[in-house]
Amino acid sequence: MNWQYINTGENTGSFNMEFDLDLVKEAEPDNAVLRLYRWKPYCISLGANQSVTEINTAKAEVDGIDVVKRPTGGRAILHSEELTYSVVMPLTGNISPRQIYEQINFALIKGLKIYYHRSGT
Repeated sequence: MNWQYINTGENTGSFNMEFDLDLVKEAEPDNAVLRLYRWKPYCISLGANQSVTEINTAKAEVDGIDVVKRPTGGRAILHSEELTYSVVMPLTGNISPRQIYEQINFALIKGLKIYYHRSGT
């Protein structure tokens, strides 16, 4: 599997969700993408099965907070000053989405440990 790394920096919620969907549409069988990004302005992302009516969008607008739908599940998340990642990779018949999730988390933890030890903190 070939991996590509993309850092798209700070963008709106709409940009971030559309960029991920474009990555999925352009995905190739032997390629995977790790993308890092941030949110500007802050953004509430709603899970794919969540209704926008659950959020006070008028209040969010007054406070300058974007509201978008994610293509994935889960509940509302307020994105503020965190670094967010997405991974786009092909699903094959011999590995489950849960196993992929576990492998991604293991790789992130391993990378953070390497960074932590190199930084001397």
